[in-house]
Amino acid sequence: MTEILVVDDESDVRQTLGEILESAGYHPVPAESAAQALEAIARRAPDAILLDLLMPGMDGFDFVHELVQRGLAGGVPIIVLTAVDCMFSQPELFSALPGVRAILTKPFGVSTLVECLDSILDHDAAAVRVSS
Repeated sequence: MTEILVVDDESDVRQTLGEILESAGYHPVPAESAAQALEAIARRAPDAILLDLLMPGMDGFDFVHELVQRGLAGGVPIIVLTAVDCMFSQPELFSALPGVRAILTKPFGVSTLVECLDSILDHDAAAVRVSS
């Protein structure tokens, strides 16, 4: 089964994303922090990562940097989930994040997330930006 690592500090978001992923045929692996996500990846690489950018402690940017430093990136596609539409104001932030294939601006629809994930896993698509 295709495993999707869900990295978000909010438990209700992790639960909702988990339910969406399960209904779409994916196996969600929840992580409440970037540090917990790194531990999970060290044990077993997921097929993709859903990553909240703004988390306490290690944020999403630091998480991706740490993946690269530890040699754990390994081509795992990352879908960034963010409430901040910083793609237009700071596009250089995302060009510096290896592995980021898509950016979903919250709130986004269930079908948007599933279609994005299906597309990336089926075709290993180039980076895209998706809003609501």
